[in-house]
This record gives sequence, structure tokens and C-alpha cells, in this order.
Amino acid sequence: MSSFRRKLAIATAMCAIISLTSGVSGFTAVTADRSTSVEIATQTSAYLSFAGSVDCETELVTNEFPSELNEGDITVTPQGGNLTFGFHGDMKKELNHDERNIFDVNEAPLESGESLTIQIDSETTNTAHKVRVSVDASGPTVAVDTSTTVDIECN
Repeated sequence: MSSFRRKLAIATAMCAIISLTSGVSGFTAVTADRSTSVEIATQTSAYLSFAGSVDCETELVTNEFPSELNEGDITVTPQGGNLTFGFHGDMKKELNHDERNIFDVNEAPLESGESLTIQIDSETTNTAHKVRVSVDASGPTVAVDTSTTVDIECN
């Protein structure tokens, strides 16, 4: 065997021994210092805002998203007694406690900046009522699924 081949064989063997006896290094965890800020909107100033309380005619739900809500529905459920109400001047409907009324946004999309107004019949409604509002709707660039309870203050 020539001296060049012998030196090459020894160098290869040493590289193999070194690679077998040394450990492999890597990262198990990485941390980075970054700041973030989170703001929580109130019920009346969120992208989908709800009235804080309802009087005899109130904007119950307002779409503040940059696009319309054109699929899904808004469900209104009276709690604490019967409630007579109507949407957008439509014929009034009486709902019993826990009976639901569904406003179909497929038929009447809620445009950006537009509100769903509820008119409450003050003759059949007292201040002890609450209304549970559930929204499950979407649009071209947004989807929302939320609910809240709104107090009725209609005299």
C-alpha cells in the first residue's frame, strides 16, 4: 500500500472515530423577548356590538366588521317572562319565556355599520325582562359565533 493511501485510510478512520465519540448538538428550546399588547373591547364597542340595555326601540346588534354578515342567523330569546317585539318595523310577535325567534341574515344581510333594531311593546313588557342574543353568522371575510344577555329597560 502506498504511503498516500495509508495516510488517507488513517485520516478516514480518525474522522469515523471522532464522529462516533462526539455528541450531536441542537436546540431544545428557544425564547425571544417580544412585547405585545391586547385590548379588550366592551360589549358596546366590539366588531359585533350589542346594546348595553334595551329600551322600547334599540339597535340590538351592530355589525362593525369591515364586511357584511350575509350567512347565518341571529337568535333572540326572552328570559324572565313574555316579550312582544318586532324587527325593522315588521309585525310584532309575542314570545314566551325561553321561546326563540330567529332573524335570518341570509334573507336580509347585516351590512357593515348597519344595526338590527328591536322594537319592544312597552304595554306587554316590564323592566324585569332580559333578552338572550346569539349570533352565528359569517360574511366574505369574517365569521362570528357569540352570545350575550341584554337587559330590557322599557317603561
